This record gives sequence, structure tokens and C-alpha cells, in this order.
Amino acid sequence: MTSVALCNQAMIELAAPSIASLNEPSAEARACAAVAFVIMEELVDWTEWHWTETYQALAQVPNDRPAEWLFAYAQPFDCVTPLAIRGVEPAATALPLGGPSTFPRQAAVPLAFTMANGKIYTNVETATLVYNRKANFQLPALVSRAYVIELAARTCYAIKKDAKRENTLIQKAAFAKAEAISDERNKVPRQSPRYISDAEYARAGIMEEF
Repeated sequence: MTSVALCNQAMIELAAPSIASLNEPSAEARACAAVAFVIMEELVDWTEWHWTETYQALAQVPNDRPAEWLFAYAQPFDCVTPLAIRGVEPAATALPLGGPSTFPRQAAVPLAFTMANGKIYTNVETATLVYNRKANFQLPALVSRAYVIELAARTCYAIKKDAKRENTLIQKAAFAKAEAISDERNKVPRQSPRYISDAEYARAGIMEEF
């Protein structure tokens, strides 16, 4: 759904006229243009959305912290939240289908890195970054709904001059946001690396190589 389409969904919430462009000289377009992209940037940071996750091989740049890190890479332009660093590995030939393990196995021992001043620093040569991106994604239904209600709440007073209605929409937006985040976490629960004892491996009939 385009930015204008999302704005028009918000205008429906306000019983306000629709817009054809964010650049038109209407009060509705001006109000939407002022906050629509700001809200989208905030939305990406609401939680770790699985649909914004992507991988990118990093481009090496001059390392200005050589005493701390072996390599420096350019931060991808669309990176909002870095999640993990991966190194180059041969293709796996055998992996467990389940059992007492961390999946993917690379997450069991996270590779160290930090992000600062537009660079990714790590000790991994030829690194790939796993991260949440801020563009080129389709909003799921509940997330789209939360965005629309948030947009309606923030443009309400500028368009309608109705503080009571604005407060109602703020509460409605908070509920829609919480619902979208809860749905995301139910669909894709985050799996933290876990300690697995030798006894667990033995009971599962698994021998892990270290």
C-alpha cells in the first residue's frame, strides 16, 4: 500500500476528505506529510519485525579503530537495527531437524561486532550482516492498521481541532500497536541461545561437534 493510500485510510478514521498527493495544498495533505514518514521510521523500531529482516554482504572500508577491531565495513544504508554478523562458511551437508540445539547453530556463539558512525566493526573477515531494514517491505495487516490509527491520532487536531477525539485515537493507536507487536511475537518467537548439557544431548542421541 502506498503512502497516499495509508494516509487516506487515516482520513477515513477522521471522516476527512481524501488526498491525491502529499504535495497538494490541502490541510489533510500538509498534516499527513508532516508526520507520515516520521511514524514509519518509528514503526520499524517498535519491535524486531521478521518481515524487515535481511542479509547483506558488507563492503570493507578503512579501519579507524585497528587496536579494537580487525575489520571495518560500511553500514548498509537501509540498516535500522543490526542483529548478527555471519562469516563465510562452507555449505552444510548435515544439520539436525530439531532437538536440544540453537537454530541456526551460528546463533549459539554470536560473533562480536559494534556499529558506530556509519561503520560496522568486527573481527570477522568477509562479513555478512543480518539486520532489520527500513525500506522495501510490505506492511502486514495488523501493522498497517496500527500505522493508520497512529497517523490518524497525530493528524487529528491539525485537521479536526478536536482534542477529545484526538485523545480517543491516541488510546486506540496504543492498543493497535500493542496488538500488532503481540501478533508478531506469537508468529515468530525470538529464540535465545541456550546452554545444552551433555545429558540432554545423550538423551536425544545427539553428539555435537565443537
